[in-house]
Order: sequence, then C-alpha cells, then structure tokens
Amino acid sequence: MLNSQRFINAFNQIEKYLEKLVRNPKWRRFKDLVDNASFRDPVIAQFKDDLKEFADLRNAIVHERTDSHVIAEPNDAVTEQIERIVSLITDPPRIRELPKMEAFTLSPNNPLKTAINAMYEGAFSQIPIYEGRDFRGLLSVKSIFRWMGAWAQNDVINLQDVTVAEVLEQAEDRDNCRFLGLDNRLQEVVDLFQGHVLKGKRLYAILVTDNGLPTGRLLGILTIWDLPKILKKLE
Repeated sequence: MLNSQRFINAFNQIEKYLEKLVRNPKWRRFKDLVDNASFRDPVIAQFKDDLKEFADLRNAIVHERTDSHVIAEPNDAVTEQIERIVSLITDPPRIRELPKMEAFTLSPNNPLKTAINAMYEGAFSQIPIYEGRDFRGLLSVKSIFRWMGAWAQNDVINLQDVTVAEVLEQAEDRDNCRFLGLDNRLQEVVDLFQGHVLKGKRLYAILVTDNGLPTGRLLGILTIWDLPKILKKLE
C-alpha cells in the first residue's frame, strides 16, 4: 500500500475520533477539532501541531492531483508518525503493560524503626500504610523528618516506642498520592505527576490497585522515578 493511502486511512481514523470526542457539530474544520479536543485528550494536546500540519498534507493528497497522480506522497517517517498517533488514541498503552510492580506496606501499629529500616534496605522513600484492607496514608521520608523536627528538643527518641500512626499524624500533606487501576492509561500517570508540579505540589506516588480505588487490593507503586520508562512507551 502506498504511503499516501496509509496516511489517508490514519488521518480518517483520527478525524472520526476527534468528532466523537468533541461531540459538537459546529467544530467542523479539522484544525478546530484539534484545538477543541486538545483540552480533553492529552495525546491530542501533545501532537496538536503535528496534527494541524497533517491536515495541510491531507488536503494536498486529496485535492491537488495531476493526471490522477498524487503530487504529495508522504515519506516513511511522516506515515509512521501519524499511524503511531492513531495507535496512541485507539489503543493507548496502559499501566498493565509495565513490568511487574511490587508493593511493600506496613500497618499503623508497626514501630517507626521498622519503617526506617525498610526504607533504607529497600531504597525507597515512601510506604503505603494499611490497616487490613483500609488505606491509612502514605508514610514518606519527609513526614518522618517533620515528626523528628517536632521532637528535636528531646535528647533521646526511642524509635521502637514510636508507631507509624504517630508519625502519620504529623504529616504535612495527606493529599500526597493518587490511585489508579491496571487499565488506566500511562498518559494519565504522566498527567497526574505533571499536574501536581504545575500546582506547586508534589505527588509522592501513584498506588495501583485492582479496582483503581483506595479500597482495592494494592498491586504496585509508581513514583516520579518511573516516568522515564513510561515516557519511553509513549514516544
């Protein structure tokens, strides 16, 4: 199949997707559809400029012909790029496609010393705290240091006598994590981390559960350090 045919096929799929996404008959021009849809779909927003350039190329392929021959034949790179965009919007990479994740948890009644040892040995900076199946909070290195600062006037602190629950009470920001499920798009992971940065906040972790809710069974944890491998899948 010629690149021009592959390009038109992909372009038509994108146009149908945009029309369905926008659901507004007044947005008829393709470039208008792109502008409107970019507020609703991060993939469209990411490739907004490319899509508008593709519209000009589509017009050249469809309308400007000489002796029934296409005068604008897309090269391989352009054809592969538009087909890649189709793949991202029709079958986007999802969290379940990532390598198997691990999740270490503790109970509110565990000694703080246990948490600190686990963080040191596991080289991680946050631990989800569960009481049975109920999520109680995310214990972070920052919350531990904040608690230690509150008790800095004491000469001796016996970490074995301090529970994780006591430290969680001193946490500065309890809104420091989000929940997603295996079927959530990888783009949603990126958007959550970037969204918090834009708000001047820090998202410590995304907890992946079997139903995408705090009530679900914890399957894994995603942090900002996972973004490079996620972005690679979204390229």
